[in-house]
Amino acid sequence: MERGAGQSTATQRQSDPHPTTIRHVHVRRATLRDADLVRHITRAVYVGEGWATTPAYIQELLDVERRIVENTVLLADAVGTLAIAVPPHPSAHVAKPGEIEVRMLCVLPDARRVGVAQALMKQVEALPASRVVLSTEQKMTGAQKLYEALGYERTPERDWFIHGEKLLTYAKQPVPGTGASDHREG
Repeated sequence: MERGAGQSTATQRQSDPHPTTIRHVHVRRATLRDADLVRHITRAVYVGEGWATTPAYIQELLDVERRIVENTVLLADAVGTLAIAVPPHPSAHVAKPGEIEVRMLCVLPDARRVGVAQALMKQVEALPASRVVLSTEQKMTGAQKLYEALGYERTPERDWFIHGEKLLTYAKQPVPGTGASDHREG
């Protein structure tokens, strides 16, 4: 459930996934020293905006130390974050061998529409993988528009349910030769 990506409180902002102002965004791998910041961003978006409602999911979201140790977590300018899961790690729900799965993409509300989510996604796409895959909820139309604008295509054959909620899946094949190196298998 990748809530927060491309979401906004203003209706006009939800209708256009493209940033109104592009700024330089520094994306780096999060370390354990960043755990409180990653937790703050995640809590503000998932819990604060009502995307995560079950105690178990909130606990999973806020266990950022475990996520940082077991997966690759990216941090963008202290305002956005996402996790990368690789099979066979249990946090990879839809990825197949050779694929990378984006999990928990979130950007603080005041930092949206300036290219933060796009920078995070481009960093993931630069990693060596046959495909980048992700899941999003049906009601996250802003996130869906963002992913489609970035070239992701729906993969309905991979759609799945969790806690009675249908998750829509998307995938994109990265452009060969754009691989980056800072990726750890979980």
